[in-house]
Amino acid sequence: MEEIKKGEEEKNKPPEQINQSVVENIASTVIERENQSQEQNNMEVHHHPDLHHKRKKFREYFIEFIMIFLAVTLGFFAESYRESRVDRSKEFEYVKSMMEDALRDSANFQQAINLNQNRINKLDTLRKLCFNYNIDGSNDASIYRLFRACLRHPDLASPTERTMTQLKNAGGMRLILKNEVSDSIIQYDDFSKKLNDQKVAYEQFLSNLINQSFTLVNYEYYDLDSVKTNPAHVSDSDELPKLINPDKGKLIEFANKATFYRAVVIYYMIKLAEGKQHATDLIKTLRKEYELE
Repeated sequence: MEEIKKGEEEKNKPPEQINQSVVENIASTVIERENQSQEQNNMEVHHHPDLHHKRKKFREYFIEFIMIFLAVTLGFFAESYRESRVDRSKEFEYVKSMMEDALRDSANFQQAINLNQNRINKLDTLRKLCFNYNIDGSNDASIYRLFRACLRHPDLASPTERTMTQLKNAGGMRLILKNEVSDSIIQYDDFSKKLNDQKVAYEQFLSNLINQSFTLVNYEYYDLDSVKTNPAHVSDSDELPKLINPDKGKLIEFANKATFYRAVVIYYMIKLAEGKQHATDLIKTLRKEYELE
């Protein structure tokens, strides 16, 4: 009955009042829906706010820092240890190679000393025959044989550069941590340079003696292809070799150059003996410091 009355009342209202009522109802409904939507959005945005905006405590930051620091530090020490192991392995290989070179050098020095001692003896006899030359030519054949023995290639010995070159060019010397060993290697290298300098004088004075011989000796008597194999051999013929021009002045000049060349060879032999001693000392140091056999 109340609804019928309300309906009749609505019908009896003026049109202006009816329109205003409808507008108010619609406006009320829109506002209500907007409020509901805003509340829903607010609930979605602020849902579990503690999970999104909860700040870490200082203790948690500190622990994370410690963990990162430890990881970096341990990585650094691990890499340093690995590099150290590699460097020590390289150092040991360099030392072994250096000792092998020194052993080889020691044997080569001794062989060169023996050969040069023989050369010195022949040069001594040669110069005496030229200083005291017999005009009858009875010593010509001996002069030929002695000179031919001295004519052979110089009996030189050069230190092995295999390991030394690697140590210098590849920065290997920084790997040798023991001062006594590095000092011994450096001294050995310095000696090698001095020995090579003396080699130049050795070859120069031999060349001077050969040049002087061109006016005295007839090389037709020599089989130069066999100089290394048989330095004392002169000729297969029964004819004894004779000097081209047995001038006393030329012979003395030749003897003078033979004397100077002999002195150079003697000094070179002394340097070879020093080299052998350096090699021996280096071998002893390496064996002692690295317990090598």
